[in-house]
Amino acid sequence: MPKPTFGEIVTAADERITALQKAEHALNDEIAAVRAVEWQRLLNADELEKVVQLRRAKGTVLSAIEELSLVTVPKLDDTDEVKRLLNAMEGIRTMLKAESDSIKNAAAVATSIANAIQGIASFAAKLAAIV
Repeated sequence: MPKPTFGEIVTAADERITALQKAEHALNDEIAAVRAVEWQRLLNADELEKVVQLRRAKGTVLSAIEELSLVTVPKLDDTDEVKRLLNAMEGIRTMLKAESDSIKNAAAVATSIANAIQGIASFAAKLAAIV
């Protein structure tokens, strides 16, 4: 069985997250419906317990969304697309390092040439003073 692609992993995760978010919204609606009674009267013990249970369930759903995200990232890292991208970035990094080294070398050569020219100029000035 071939490895799933980046897009397939993201699509599957998005579908699961969307389903979990719908469940969370449904729990929010249920909590709001129970709490709506508070405008007319205090909540009774059963209603308070129902709110507590619904909030617990909502916490479980939010934890599931977080866990899904944590499980999805390593799967994405293992896709061929990400590996190709990382290889391309490593190639670019290597090329930029070579360019940087070349520029540093050119700067060192330029400094040496500047020092030589300064030495020649100093020598020329001394020679001119003698003549």
